[in-house]
Amino acid sequence: MSSELPERVDPFGLCDAAQSFEGRLKLADLPRLASTLAAPDGDVGYRIDCDRDEQRRPRIRGTADAQLVVTCQRCMGPMQLPVSVAFQLGIVTSEEQAAQLPDAYDPLLLEEPRLRLASVIEDELILALPVAPLHPAEDCREDPADWSMSEIEPETALQRENPFAVLADLKGSKKDD
Repeated sequence: MSSELPERVDPFGLCDAAQSFEGRLKLADLPRLASTLAAPDGDVGYRIDCDRDEQRRPRIRGTADAQLVVTCQRCMGPMQLPVSVAFQLGIVTSEEQAAQLPDAYDPLLLEEPRLRLASVIEDELILALPVAPLHPAEDCREDPADWSMSEIEPETALQRENPFAVLADLKGSKKDD
């Protein structure tokens, strides 16, 4: 088992050699994930096992654990979000191969002959992020119970016209004929 994650690898060669990796990556070194965070501080612990299953399909199995700082979508303040993912990816080179994978596998469609394993970890963490992270209500600086429609000025509130009012006018003009 290696503690250093190589930059780019031949995934089929790793699977043939049954290579494993375990260690930590800085969140700042995962640019797509870091751009979604309130603070890209800290790191992610990972374990990756590359091998072939009983049918000789190449696969990458792994876990990743991180404490991410995201923005609460209620109060817009930073919040700690523990993220733990486990994944099992079948390495494929075409959509047809991906369709033939068992349900237990997610496809990893190779677009290049070499793979960046850090990108696999980054993708899995991004997929685990909630669409709209929220503090627990008791920890949030904003209390939705304090929100009131009465705070909206009547002249600034949107007044929506009835979309069928034109039809009512037309119907009224038909009766006049």
